[in-house]
Amino acid sequence: MQKKESCGLGLSMDVDADRFGIIDSNGTFITPNQVIPILLYHLNRTRGWTGIAGKKHYDKPSFGQTCRKDRR
Repeated sequence: MQKKESCGLGLSMDVDADRFGIIDSNGTFITPNQVIPILLYHLNRTRGWTGIAGKKHYDKPSFGQTCRKDRR
């Protein structure tokens, strides 16, 4: 659709927006690994944002924690 409609950029995401896709005006896919550093650079330069960009968290115990619990 993006190429058919002559759009400059195509954006798509899943229902909860934890995955996304971007294509340029030629239909070339731009990976999240390419987009995120550019976005962070932009936010730092234009808005002065600094600090940690993301942090992992888990709602389940890790494998190591589970093994330690089972050993007692």
